[in-house]
Amino acid sequence: MSEFIKKLERISREKTRPLGFGGIAKPKNAGMMLIAQLPPSEASTGNSIPEEVDALLFDVKDSDDRVELLSMRVKDQEARSQKPDSCLLPLASCLLPLVPWGVRLGTADTEGLAELADAGCDYLVFKSDVSARIVVEERMGLVLEIDTLLGDSLARAVGQISVEAILLRSNDELPLSVHRLLEYQRLIALAGTPAIALLPADISDLKSLWGIGVRGVVVDLSGEDREQKLSAVREAIRRLPASRKKLRERINPILPAVQALDEEFEDEEFEEKI
Repeated sequence: MSEFIKKLERISREKTRPLGFGGIAKPKNAGMMLIAQLPPSEASTGNSIPEEVDALLFDVKDSDDRVELLSMRVKDQEARSQKPDSCLLPLASCLLPLVPWGVRLGTADTEGLAELADAGCDYLVFKSDVSARIVVEERMGLVLEIDTLLGDSLARAVGQISVEAILLRSNDELPLSVHRLLEYQRLIALAGTPAIALLPADISDLKSLWGIGVRGVVVDLSGEDREQKLSAVREAIRRLPASRKKLRERINPILPAVQALDEEFEDEEFEEKI
């Protein structure tokens, strides 16, 4: 199984209190995965791999990006084969095998999937307009990218195909609202798979996303100030609760409905029995 999917599923499992009087084991992992999204050109450069990330995601917008990514990985593998223990290798060469890396397909083109798997790609993120051949891929984890416009019937169908996780996204960059949160919650509940989401406009909204079951966040590092952004996201994840609090159940007394019977009807029924 994909290392990315295994880690996401491990984080997604709720921590339950054991029976008896024993202590509660504290979770060893953070409550949310930090997934760094990078352009393919940074797949084998000295500054491409940020510290303390759980996974990498290379944004492949077209076939040229895919070719560039593969060429970078080939060069990286050749360098490692020549000097496997060298500290002079690019930072990506040293850290990339330690964290799972995947590809976010920006087009419906699914050519070259075998080459990606051979290069070490651990998981794929794709939209629903790609070729159906992708769902039979077994060497890489499959993450379906869906938006809030997806209907209930299609959301339920996600769990019936070989999709192991979903990436939630919206069609705008507006701050997270209660309405959007409800839409995300609907998709998570209907799909029945682990969920990750794009980093919201306000980092403080990570706690709200975590509360509905989102267990991974994709941080786009293609712009500037990446270290500041990563630091803020790491801090927000560190502050997440260890476990989700259960909602208090309202206990309302349920009284049986008493239906008044007509006195004449009761008299007639009594006379028939006599």
